[in-house]
Amino acid sequence: MKMTKSELIEKAKKIAARMNSPCQHEVEVAAAMLKKLLDDHNMSMLDIGLKPMTSNNLVNADIRIDISEESLMDINYKKGCTVLPNWAMSMIRSLSRIMGFRVIFYPGYTKIVGLGSDIAIAKLIIVHLSRYIENRIALYRFPDNEHADGYGLGLSSQVLMTISASSTENVALSRAKWIRIAKYVAVRYGILFDEPGKGTFSYNVWAYQKGQSDGNSFRIPGGTEVRRSDVCLRR
Repeated sequence: MKMTKSELIEKAKKIAARMNSPCQHEVEVAAAMLKKLLDDHNMSMLDIGLKPMTSNNLVNADIRIDISEESLMDINYKKGCTVLPNWAMSMIRSLSRIMGFRVIFYPGYTKIVGLGSDIAIAKLIIVHLSRYIENRIALYRFPDNEHADGYGLGLSSQVLMTISASSTENVALSRAKWIRIAKYVAVRYGILFDEPGKGTFSYNVWAYQKGQSDGNSFRIPGGTEVRRSDVCLRR
């Protein structure tokens, strides 16, 4: 349903209020989202009763967003927050921070947004690491979820620590990539900030340490193709 002018102004003012955040990242994303909303409706800041933005909020955001010309893409991982165990959600969130992609958990699936090259690597890691951990958990026949979560968290943390240590991406590129992806998610999905996850959870320390030990032997199979049933590209 099309918004009335008063509804549009109210929405624009709420977005503009986000630009008072002390976090520069949030300011830049809000500025980009507001600019898109006003452009789409052929309106200006004056039309909604606000002063024109003469600061660097929009200009700097656009400059940083244009640093990389690589295309963004979204994929939908077939498992959502209603079925993903605690360790799996934690693993995906941690990987997103290391590689610089965005993850949005929905009940029926998980949306992953990022640069094409990052997504190609991320989906291999998520699918193969998840499958490996699931198989190991089944093999050990842990007595409860706390043991399973501890093992999965320990193993995935060990693997991701190795990935993080091998990263050579500089701070400026990471920041530019984050801003570009954040703007895309804000404009396309109306989400300014990360959605809350399952939060902290209890896990067995012995199982966590066992997972860490087993994590040293994990390898993504060379040349193994990711099954289309695991990750479906967004059309």
